[in-house]
Amino acid sequence: MAIKKSELYSSLWSSCDELRGGMDASQYKDYVLVMLFIKYVSDKYADVPYAPITIPKGASFKDMVALKGKSDIGDQINKKILEPLAKENKLSDIADFNSEKLGDGQEKVERLTNLISIFENKALDFSKNRAEGDDILGDAYEYLMRHFATESGKSKGQFYTPAEVSRVMAQIIGIREANTTNNTTVYDPTCGSGSLLLKVGDEAKAEVTLYGQEKDTATSGLARMNMILHNKPTALIKGGHSTLANPLYTGEDGKLKTFDYVVANPPFSDKRWSTGIDPLNDQHERFQHYGTPPAKQGDYAYLLHIVRSLKSTGIAKGDIVICPDGSGTYHVGEVTGEYRFVAGESLPHQRPVSWLPVTISRADMSEALRNSTGSIGTVSEVSRYRDELEKLIGGVVVHQIISTDGTVEDPSVFALEKYLEDFLVTNWAQTELGKTHDIFEEDGQLVGQQYATDTGPMDILAIRKDKKELLCRRAEKRPRQ
Repeated sequence: MAIKKSELYSSLWSSCDELRGGMDASQYKDYVLVMLFIKYVSDKYADVPYAPITIPKGASFKDMVALKGKSDIGDQINKKILEPLAKENKLSDIADFNSEKLGDGQEKVERLTNLISIFENKALDFSKNRAEGDDILGDAYEYLMRHFATESGKSKGQFYTPAEVSRVMAQIIGIREANTTNNTTVYDPTCGSGSLLLKVGDEAKAEVTLYGQEKDTATSGLARMNMILHNKPTALIKGGHSTLANPLYTGEDGKLKTFDYVVANPPFSDKRWSTGIDPLNDQHERFQHYGTPPAKQGDYAYLLHIVRSLKSTGIAKGDIVICPDGSGTYHVGEVTGEYRFVAGESLPHQRPVSWLPVTISRADMSEALRNSTGSIGTVSEVSRYRDELEKLIGGVVVHQIISTDGTVEDPSVFALEKYLEDFLVTNWAQTELGKTHDIFEEDGQLVGQQYATDTGPMDILAIRKDKKELLCRRAEKRPRQ
């Protein structure tokens, strides 16, 4: 009778947990998961031509079994198994099996010998794994990762994002409904063992391209193995450097590489986020437009890195935009250039538009189109009404049509700016301005965000603590020329 998977994983965890003794789970995981990796790839790919991973002669799990009980077992595992395997498959940052962490002398010999014996269990035969709908290895890996994360105490979550969280995030970003291809890119700047990346990849219809960076070298090594174990051998994982201090994905011009999707479970409230960088002079301009994050709260820093790493998929050159003038008339223009940032302007995010000698009356629109053009200060993608709009415009060829108004200078940036505005107000007390100014209040109510005036709302209105000075940021209402 076949053993149940749940019983198998529980037995595997119990055996490994018993062997680790006093070693911290966050360290012991490196050895257990590497052993699981070697067992899996040996069962699946040894002597298999054109396999996604090559098992050098003498470097399989069976060869590791032959080292049991030897006085130099740790050194031999490094030299005969791990080094050839890593060299042949361009792996790196694999755990050192001759480390003092595993004990000294006979203690190390017995611990490694017993660990190998655990994986000799006949139930752990991966040679016929990956029948449709069944992922014994993936489930086993995730089971162990979850338990190691739970046992790690203060290190919990450092290298593993719970599957439930990963699945929710993968669904929130909408990649399942998107028209993805092999060229679609997904990036995790703090990828840990890669569990979140894998869930997003599984959610997509196509085999998207995965990228990850992880500061901890051992954990980045586990992420590379995890990709192979889950049949994602082309995923690119880089490690050993902080994403904020040294982002490893850049173009030939030195600028940050951008991706179609970015997901992350970054370190919570990282107090050392600025180590190794000068935020005010960041070469990647991550903190130039939206302010320097508070010194002891790195959440905002990671958010800005994510923003800078995303491709701009909003308005593009050649698109048609329609903008209302407030009197029931929409002006029609064609985007003639790329996005640009103009420092010092009240609306700094710009794209050049050539306004056409044609207008559309709101009264001539169908009810569905009128209801889809959005309200003042919003952006709507209305390409589904292409046929109707082309008739209203009068023969102008339409690529993508965006409905907006003159108060939004670049719709692809508007939603982000609104989010950052909310974030700034919520965290005002932790900012430099918060030391000298407070968000404006009336009758004890916070009214300084989108403060109403006769000439339009102010984004943020603040007052100096001595009540002698007002500070405001205001979006000027004017169409972008």
